[in-house]
Amino acid sequence: MKHYFQLIRPVNLLLTAFAMYAVRFFIIIPILKNCTTNEGYLAPYLNEGWFALLVLSVLLINAAGYVINDYCDVDTDAINKPEKLIISKNISFKVASNFYYVLNIAGIFLGMMLAYYVHALRLSSIHLAAVGLLWLYATQLKKMPIVGNVSVALLGAIVILMPVFFEPIVFYNDTIQFQTSTQLIFKISLIFSAFAFLMQLIRELIKDLQDVEGDEQTGCNTLPIWASIKTTKIICVSIIIVSMIVLSWFQIHFFYHRNFYKLFNSWNLFNIILIQLPLLFVVIKIWTANTSKQYAVLSMVLKLVMLAGICSMLFIKLWFENYFN
Repeated sequence: MKHYFQLIRPVNLLLTAFAMYAVRFFIIIPILKNCTTNEGYLAPYLNEGWFALLVLSVLLINAAGYVINDYCDVDTDAINKPEKLIISKNISFKVASNFYYVLNIAGIFLGMMLAYYVHALRLSSIHLAAVGLLWLYATQLKKMPIVGNVSVALLGAIVILMPVFFEPIVFYNDTIQFQTSTQLIFKISLIFSAFAFLMQLIRELIKDLQDVEGDEQTGCNTLPIWASIKTTKIICVSIIIVSMIVLSWFQIHFFYHRNFYKLFNSWNLFNIILIQLPLLFVVIKIWTANTSKQYAVLSMVLKLVMLAGICSMLFIKLWFENYFN
């Protein structure tokens, strides 16, 4: 059983679940509470039970993605990280294949059930598209420069938007007085989704740098192999710098917004310590990194930055609770 848990990356799945719940409790619910009606404030359409099933459906498909990725990556992992090899060593190919199909079927079934519940069956196409893209990534896209990295980063960004996509109030509320608030939910979630996309893209590129040796021997044409290690590092640094510039713009803008002076100063301090300084660390260290262990450290720092970005959603909750109620 231990090997099955290792195969589906439980820490990554917990981070995914945390991100989805953060969007619900730090963005959707606080903003909806600002929309009062004769019966009280607006509440999410999905109750806690249904939302838990939404999270579970995403986790099942993500877990299946990890399984198929390791299934197709056995030869490369045998070179890059033999100590972490699970399929063929601890779990047979046949069992891993069956595990993959069970996870996907369960995830798709829950996705279709949820789409039916919110009266938008077309939303089930998100789960189906995710399954297809993860399979395509594992079998073909990951061997191609940039395309594979972007596809994984895109799926990571969509996770942030899933609680919004399955919230009918956001997209089907015709009441004019609530449209500004519901649109704000989508816009704020989109900003965090864009941040997740960029951070995940950098992590994927760094993982390609980490796996160059095995990728070369197994015929993968990732960006460091197709272009060069130096070019890949330049792209990573460029994305980080652009991200930091955009974040700095928000910080400067809110610094002069005296109505929310105290709150946004706390937000600025949070970003500087837990997001910008770690990103600056990655910018500095990536130039001298040349071992798998060094790249693994940078990848972990970026994962912590992503966690900090999710936690920063709390300031959206505080913003609405302190200034708009």
